[in-house]
Amino acid sequence: YLWMTCSFMPFPADFEDSYIMHRYAQNGVDGFMFEWNRNSAPVQGTTGLAWVTLITLVARLTRFNVITVNSYTGLIFAILTLLVVYAASVRNFNRNNRWVAVCTLIPIISSPYFTRISANGLETSITLFFVALSIYLLRFCRGSFREAVGLGLFSGFTALIRPDLPLFPISLYVIAFALNSEGIALRAKNWLWLLLGAVFSGVVSLFLAKIATGTALPLSASLKFAFSDLLLGRLPLSQYNYILGYQLAFLSYLLPLILLALIPMIALDLKESRKYVPIYGACAVYFAYLCTVLPIMDVAYRFQLPVLIGLSFAMVHFF
Repeated sequence: YLWMTCSFMPFPADFEDSYIMHRYAQNGVDGFMFEWNRNSAPVQGTTGLAWVTLITLVARLTRFNVITVNSYTGLIFAILTLLVVYAASVRNFNRNNRWVAVCTLIPIISSPYFTRISANGLETSITLFFVALSIYLLRFCRGSFREAVGLGLFSGFTALIRPDLPLFPISLYVIAFALNSEGIALRAKNWLWLLLGAVFSGVVSLFLAKIATGTALPLSASLKFAFSDLLLGRLPLSQYNYILGYQLAFLSYLLPLILLALIPMIALDLKESRKYVPIYGACAVYFAYLCTVLPIMDVAYRFQLPVLIGLSFAMVHFF
């Protein structure tokens, strides 16, 4: 994986939005934290508060230039993502065969999107790390009050990574508690504490962003209902050709995993497949969100990767 990232693919793989992060981080290193223009008021112009804060602090401590810090920190979180996916495969789903757990990494590592985002200076790597970590934490969905609150707090604080990221762990744990809790009353209680914990930590996250930058939500949190334009025929013909052609190329990565997930779901009963259902459900919820609120041009790129991370566990389920 490191060879592909650092040799086969461009490294660092700068992306146009990378330069936004570089400017914010450099200004932060020079004493103008969260400022786009120096000696002006702070403004939250990046996707999430956590990544720009982390890059700025690391660059200050190491005294390396922000491009190097941005690229290698992203690479580190990509590696951590792979390690957490492997750990979740072994500890949550298949303790008896570690080689099958290694197979889970193959669709992730072989994705050119994952390879490119590893060092492109955006928050994608840390986003994927928390997606993988949320799947690892599925092992704590056993129905107790403490676990429900803790998972809720974890979910809400991921808003500091991306404003939309809490959607994945919350849907993941809601489905898990629905399957693991016995009785409607216990399910409702777990859901309530989970959502209360998420709301509390989410509000704290917005409050921290408000204090640091003067803005609770970045511009990227605004909803763009481009999907309605697609369905109602408001796009020019050239855009339909682009969307229904090149943009759907990502299915070449996801479709085999979807088929691998469907085969054991059909062949086994719900009891045997129960631990995989929350992941598939969270992937479906997050993918539906992407197709609804993101600019339709962006759906097939790095925003697909949380779904790819989740569906990779279909490898273990199939075996």
